[in-house]
Amino acid sequence: MTISPTELSAFSRLIDDLSGIVIDDSKSYLVEHRLNTVLREHNLPSYAELYHRVRYDNDTTLTHAVIDAITTNETLFFRDTTPYDALRNKVLPHLFDRFEGTPRLRIWSAACSTGQEPYSIAMTLRNLVPDIDEWDVSILGTDISDAAIGQASRGVYSEFEMQR
Repeated sequence: MTISPTELSAFSRLIDDLSGIVIDDSKSYLVEHRLNTVLREHNLPSYAELYHRVRYDNDTTLTHAVIDAITTNETLFFRDTTPYDALRNKVLPHLFDRFEGTPRLRIWSAACSTGQEPYSIAMTLRNLVPDIDEWDVSILGTDISDAAIGQASRGVYSEFEMQR
């Protein structure tokens, strides 16, 4: 099924409202391909029906399906070395100087997809801080995709994901 320019525009606004993801006209193939999957999986006859059920009927199952379909979920262990270098060389040394008593550290990894980034942060801490087990550490990974968070919570990765 082909998505019309009017439908693409409506879905672009809907997706932006739901997730903050901005989709322009150049992404019509992506939106069409991913939403066709949602249409088939939920036995919906048209984009109009899908749009109506998400926008006006507040169908949370379909809303999550659309978000999961649209998000790219690109993630890697130690993706982009710059943040880990900053953590090792700037952030943690600065915090070490300020700790009194038991060090307490709270880290939020937003848009973490299937969780490789928070696990990479944990590995960085483990390698950098010999007594990390004595610290009060919490690493929170969040993502807009429930499916991605489900995989992240399991913490099970394929050989391919580990080698990337």
